[in-house]
Amino acid sequence: FCARKNISFTHVRIGAAIYSLAPKGSIQAAARKLRYKHLALIAGELGVPFVATGHNKEDQAETVLINLLRGSGIDGLTGLRGSRPLAASGIELTRPLIHARRSDIASYANQMNVPWREDASNETIRYARNRLRLETIPALQELDVSSDLVDDIVSMSQAMNLLVDETLSDALKSAGIDLVAGNARLPIGPVLGLPPAIRSWLFLRAVRLWLPGAPARKSTVKNLTDLLSGPVGKRIEFRQGAVWRERDEMVFISPSDRSGASVTGLNKLSTQLVRVEKMRGSDMSDVIASA
Repeated sequence: FCARKNISFTHVRIGAAIYSLAPKGSIQAAARKLRYKHLALIAGELGVPFVATGHNKEDQAETVLINLLRGSGIDGLTGLRGSRPLAASGIELTRPLIHARRSDIASYANQMNVPWREDASNETIRYARNRLRLETIPALQELDVSSDLVDDIVSMSQAMNLLVDETLSDALKSAGIDLVAGNARLPIGPVLGLPPAIRSWLFLRAVRLWLPGAPARKSTVKNLTDLLSGPVGKRIEFRQGAVWRERDEMVFISPSDRSGASVTGLNKLSTQLVRVEKMRGSDMSDVIASA
């Protein structure tokens, strides 16, 4: 099909590499990471700024339910965004079909003679998303056949997006907190002054923005909340990077941040700064003990 339409096509075989990323057997999560990794690499090689995926309305509803089960907070109920950064590559992941039903996409593809491949694993209930799609959502739909469950979930998700983008964002502005891609830091004082619900949302949003792919769930919120009262130099490690506790800020760093500094390098820098302060005669015993 691509040859007939003069469309560039790249085929990548992942093979056994997937198992090294799935220590707990989460093959689907590992496959997703590898897919996005290779998509970003290919986009970089081609010099294109966007990668488009075929996520649809049913995917959105399933994601909202999964996030609800995982305790992903208010931000999790917003579901899949129409676009987001693809890791630290500077490439944007976009989802142009997110508002289209799966059946409508298939119907259009058939009308236009566009072939597609079905993933055989989509038919097994071994995976949580598949079980939701094949069993849970149909069962919930039967409880009220007068409404469309997928539409209702997506409508709720859109309402949550408005709440997050307007009400909660205004709360951050009032506290003097900025969530911007190029400044991966949170001021500890203002964060401590936020109501717990908004603070939880802030942590999950920060993780999604600055450490894409890291677990955005209830356990992460707890760890980051504990970090607020932890000693200077304490950090939380993720596969996708770390969160570092400085004197007045929490710093979110990817394995190799945009300036090229690694987590290990930041460790060394912090230790050097502590030593400088000690030479100046400052009372840094609490910091030195934690470094």
